[in-house]
Amino acid sequence: MRLFFTLISLAIFSIGQSQTISRQVISSTGNQTSNGSYTVGQIEFSTISSNGITLTQGFQQPEDIEEEEIINEANFDLVFPECFLSSSIIEIQLVDFICDGEIPEVSLNGAILSEPYSIPIDQTANIELVYPNEQCNVTLEVNTSAPPGLEPCGFKIPTLITPNNDMVNDQWQLVNASSEPNSQVSIYSKWGEEVYRYNGEDIQQASWDGSDLSGDALPAGVYFYLLELGDQQFKGTINLMR
Repeated sequence: MRLFFTLISLAIFSIGQSQTISRQVISSTGNQTSNGSYTVGQIEFSTISSNGITLTQGFQQPEDIEEEEIINEANFDLVFPECFLSSSIIEIQLVDFICDGEIPEVSLNGAILSEPYSIPIDQTANIELVYPNEQCNVTLEVNTSAPPGLEPCGFKIPTLITPNNDMVNDQWQLVNASSEPNSQVSIYSKWGEEVYRYNGEDIQQASWDGSDLSGDALPAGVYFYLLELGDQQFKGTINLMR
């Protein structure tokens, strides 16, 4: 009924002349199915009135909408224990990992992880966050090397030596030191003279009896140690009492 009214109006407007009124469309390459439905956004068809006015009709395509770039700011924190063993497990806490309202599936080097997320100490691995919206996918590299100052469990550096042959503190020795490559310890006098040095992977074998490199007994006083245990470094003082 509405179309008929429009055509009548157009006919009145164009009395005495033949006129074509058309509307611009994207294309006219659409298909018509047997039940009379049309492909939206493509089809164009015409209605011709009795006085020769042609009304062209169709569906316009929407303008291209530029998709907004999604930035995934996922990160992580590593939770280390108070001390470590070679078998220690480090917890991984994801931060800002919700992307575009979605929660990811987490995998480590291709193997799916379940909470709480964790990997062994002294490892480098790729943590993959896979989202239903693949635009959010991201890979995080994780390194769980022990941070500086983190000591092995039970590890202790003595600060006192009393070499008087009473079987108590006669030797300066590390307690529960782990075996690490490239380990060494040096002890210096207050004048910066090296009085003891040990190099070797089994740093637990380092033992100082209060003498210098020549084997002569040193006077009582404060001495300074520099310990390199793998990629960690420790500095401190030793009180030598006689």
